[in-house]
Amino acid sequence: MQTSAYQSICDGNFMQQGLSFGALSRVIRILNEPKLRRKTTMIAKSNINFTRVLLGGIAAGITFFIINGAVNGGILREQFYAWSAEMGSLRHPPEPFVTMGLWLLRAFILGIVGVWMYAGMRPRYGAGPKTALLAGLLLWIVSRFAMTLDLIVYGILPFGIITGQLIGSFFAILIAVYLGAWLYKE
Repeated sequence: MQTSAYQSICDGNFMQQGLSFGALSRVIRILNEPKLRRKTTMIAKSNINFTRVLLGGIAAGITFFIINGAVNGGILREQFYAWSAEMGSLRHPPEPFVTMGLWLLRAFILGIVGVWMYAGMRPRYGAGPKTALLAGLLLWIVSRFAMTLDLIVYGILPFGIITGQLIGSFFAILIAVYLGAWLYKE
């Protein structure tokens, strides 16, 4: 009976065979036998030090804000001015202090999330620069690269500005998360 119940479940015709839920529970017990259980490797559970995540995240956020500001305000400055003049009255940016506040908030969010990702990845990949750079790369992919695809599709900014921001943010995020991870201790 156990083999036929097991076979019925594997074939997907459990209810068509009219088997009872008792047969299902027997199959589950059979599958839970220690000799049939798949061997799994467990990752050591570690507690994340959220105070250090916050500290490292703030440092990473400040670092990102400075590097990203240098890219946008320095390297891409002329391209932004040309684009802004071309757009004219179609642009409606907030006041400069609001803009800076929003960019700073974004930088802190990216920094904290990046260090949090690093802290979560440490048990699997180990502590160190390789894990920090991997966390930074993943953060860049989901936060900047994915957003850049939208900017390209919508045609909001010229391709030169988008490319410059994408490259600049790549290095800014990697450096920022690396610094924040260096400050993180469990």
